[in-house]
Amino acid sequence: MARAKVTDIAEERKADRKLLAIEVDGRTVTCDSRSLTIREAQLLRAELAKIGVEPSADDWFAGVLWITLRRDDPNLTFTEVCNSLTVGAVRDSELIDAEPDAPEA
Repeated sequence: MARAKVTDIAEERKADRKLLAIEVDGRTVTCDSRSLTIREAQLLRAELAKIGVEPSADDWFAGVLWITLRRDDPNLTFTEVCNSLTVGAVRDSELIDAEPDAPEA
């Protein structure tokens, strides 16, 4: 039985990786949940815990979008992002291929 190398599996996963792209204020924002820092992920979970219900996939998407946008605008709140998004906009977002990482030198 042949075994796959860990590096082969990692490369295959990178090739299959998809990002979410959504239009916000006339520009396309690409969200990559894998790029969140541990602190950003903690902040997102804390915000989602405040909504009072079990977060849906739409809530998680809004949260990742919020984290992505707040990197440029630290004063942006999760509530502001949620108030500006419609369920339709989230559902109409696109899955796009992640650009491959630069080859190691």
